[in-house]
Amino acid sequence: MLPIKVAVADANREKRNELEQFLQHDKQKIHVLSDKISNKNGRLCDRRLKSRKNMTFIEDNIARINRLKPRVLLVSTHILLDSDYDFLIALHDDCHDTLVVMLIDNFTEENKILEGLACGARGFLNYDADLISFSKAICAVERGEAWVPRKMLGRIMDTILHVNHDCTIEAGLDPSC
Repeated sequence: MLPIKVAVADANREKRNELEQFLQHDKQKIHVLSDKISNKNGRLCDRRLKSRKNMTFIEDNIARINRLKPRVLLVSTHILLDSDYDFLIALHDDCHDTLVVMLIDNFTEENKILEGLACGARGFLNYDADLISFSKAICAVERGEAWVPRKMLGRIMDTILHVNHDCTIEAGLDPSC
């Protein structure tokens, strides 16, 4: 089995580098794609140190993801919240083969997680998760599964049923179905 190509998107470059180094410990299942390349002296250096001047933050990151072509992308919820989930929508439109897992912290509100899932994220993980959890989540999402805790499935179903009920009423159909 080939390792799954994974990339990390985080506005905080140090945090992104830390997570990339952390994930590289699971070389059997995960192949971490990064902006680091070896120069002629064998030292690692950034492919590009700063964003292109004529691009927005979202456009720059979409270009990066298109260049790296990961199967699974771990995205900080800070990027998503700052862009009002436009980053997820742009990823869905421009990077069809990339599956997104949101990276949350202990302060991320559940309704914000649900919004991210509604905009196309396949699941979420806490930044503090251990390597085994990251590995399991990446493998599951790559297989097409969602990565959400069971306790949240009830809320997701309630949201789907509520939206479905509202659409049924709008269309003039029998909502009792």
